Amino acid sequence: APLGLDRILLQSPTRPTPSPWALPVAGHEGDLDLSAYGTGGVLPCLSLATFSFASGVASDAPSLARWGWGLFSGSLLDAESLAAMTTVDANGWGLGIERFPDFSALAFGTRGHQVGYSSFLVILPERHVVAVLFINDGEADVQAHTRTLVRALDE
Repeated sequence: APLGLDRILLQSPTRPTPSPWALPVAGHEGDLDLSAYGTGGVLPCLSLATFSFASGVASDAPSLARWGWGLFSGSLLDAESLAAMTTVDANGWGLGIERFPDFSALAFGTRGHQVGYSSFLVILPERHVVAVLFINDGEADVQAHTRTLVRALDE
């Protein structure tokens, strides 16, 4: 609550995604039946939202950015927990977070893909930068687009 994260939620029949919703770009909705879109008030549909925790989380970009910075600012985790979370394996994976070596500085974050959607959160803690990008195209290279956004900050 202190970080204003009330728009990050686990979708369920009792906690639907607030409208309005962004629809997938035409031709990129895959097997998503748009006539059933919003069934149960969730995005993209209740069956996918209840399939797994990762599929059922919904947010807006400002809330997700505040959450990302909260991890590294000490507002959500203590230093020991953050160190455990950001200690990555040989594949770059930590505890619920990934290290991205292809950014201009030390970068951590997470990405998501759902039929018709792609998302990317990157935190560059040494630069005090957080970037969130949502694209309503599940096949978009959202990581590459986010790198372009972060590079623009240097210009």
